[in-house]
Amino acid sequence: MDIVFRLPLVGDCIEYVDKNDKSAGYELVDGDTTTTTTVSHELVKSMGVDARRLGRKEEVAKKRDEPTYPQTPQQHH
Repeated sequence: MDIVFRLPLVGDCIEYVDKNDKSAGYELVDGDTTTTTTVSHELVKSMGVDARRLGRKEEVAKKRDEPTYPQTPQQHH
């Protein structure tokens, strides 16, 4: 998977003008805007399990809150 940043953050750094005298200043070295990474199958698999579990909990909560029969308006005499 490629990740693209708007700013050149990947591998950016500073280079000191004089490595022995850091107070002499430094220069910023831009990095790259893209990097490549991999996501393990185990991580993706566990995320799916968690999402399904959460979805089931939400569905059960909805069913618990809803009446099991349609309610009709009550008329007072």
